Amino acid sequence: MKASVVAIGLAVALFGTWAHAQVKGPRSYLPKNNPASPAGGAGAGAAPANGATGAAPAKPAPPPPLPKFKDVGLNSQFFFLSDTNHEYPWVKISTSSATNTKNGVVRPINAETPIQK
Repeated sequence: MKASVVAIGLAVALFGTWAHAQVKGPRSYLPKNNPASPAGGAGAGAAPANGATGAAPAKPAPPPPLPKFKDVGLNSQFFFLSDTNHEYPWVKISTSSATNTKNGVVRPINAETPIQK
């Protein structure tokens, strides 16, 4: 009886250390000192396909400036920037005023106010 208990205890102790040694920690799967391979499956030291030699990519062009109230034609529909769902259309009725087509209200608008067309 004592021999079987000792054998089982020894087996558990040996198996426990072996099983523990087989488990990798989450940090060992993606170590910081081993960066991912470049996209496209190119090996280390391979020249880029486009012939570039490490030059920084070109910066994208800046977005075009937002249209302003003064750029809208008379009797043209527009929306304010805060109206993201385009639920309140406005119509320019003069160089300095516009009317809301939902409720008919007329308001003066600054010419430099940014709008959406």
